[in-house]
Amino acid sequence: MKREPRLQFTDAERADPELEKPIRKAEKAAAKADAAQTKIPKKTVKVKERAVDLTTGKVTTRLRFEEIDKKKPPSKLTHTLRDAPGNTVAGALHREIAKSEDENVGVESAHKLEKAAETGGRFIQSARRSHQLKPYRKAAAAEHRLEKANVDALYHRSLRENPTSNPLSRWQQKRAIRKQYAAAKRTGQATTGTAKAAGGTARAAKTAV
Repeated sequence: MKREPRLQFTDAERADPELEKPIRKAEKAAAKADAAQTKIPKKTVKVKERAVDLTTGKVTTRLRFEEIDKKKPPSKLTHTLRDAPGNTVAGALHREIAKSEDENVGVESAHKLEKAAETGGRFIQSARRSHQLKPYRKAAAAEHRLEKANVDALYHRSLRENPTSNPLSRWQQKRAIRKQYAAAKRTGQATTGTAKAAGGTARAAKTAV
């Protein structure tokens, strides 16, 4: 699962009354996102590391163990597509059995029990899948809230550096920062790159108005 960057703030920014609230929200959202990440099931994997002795040039391989997130279980749609052929066959079989139910009470009773068992089995599978996906859903929601809090904090930072009372200019500033934030995430520079670029995008938006 992709994680949002955790922004860093200076002491001067923390002491600024105008930034106090957005910074607090961003840090609170980051803490909740971190907590949600810890709830995702983990697994231990072996990782090989190569080390070169600069004196002898000898290459050695070391083995260490690393804990990573377990892969997210398949969604309900994936299971539906996978089970579709079997469900089609089962449906056809049930229809054939239903044709003879009026003539045979025993067959009808057995058929109803079988359908009830299948329905119960599907319900249990669905509940189990939902339980398995729960920590992943919560983590994704927490990361989404963190993204919004990060953008808002960067937006207020840009307003402090480039104040404007023009509503259109403010809207353009926030849109520019949101785009810059998304671009910085793709290159892994969101923690520092977006912060540095915020002032530039804000000035550009202000000039464009």
